[in-house]
Amino acid sequence: MEDDKLKNIFSEYDPDLQSDDMFMERLHRNLKAIESVRQNTRELRRHNRLAVVAAAITGFVAGVILTVSFPYISAYIDRLSMTGSAFALLRPEFIQVFAYAIIGLAATALSYTAYDLTLIAIRKKL
Repeated sequence: MEDDKLKNIFSEYDPDLQSDDMFMERLHRNLKAIESVRQNTRELRRHNRLAVVAAAITGFVAGVILTVSFPYISAYIDRLSMTGSAFALLRPEFIQVFAYAIIGLAATALSYTAYDLTLIAIRKKL
């Protein structure tokens, strides 16, 4: 009985078939859209790689420069702690940790800024 119901459903099914030309036209249009998306994705990946490289180089150079200037930064924080400002609450052993934290934050901020500026510069060229 169920087989008869299924046979009736499928016997009444008569899909309207489109012409081959319409199918091929739609297929070519969809393939062009897919290729456009692929090309756009490739461009975005290339831009992001370039921005990451710029940020890495900036972070490395900033880290080296700030690490070389560590004695000066540490001495400056030490002088600030002696003036009676908010840095006076720092214990002498925490001054170096605080100096390293400042160096890390500065290098991170410079790297992030380099990444953003590189992406902005690349988009303006397009």
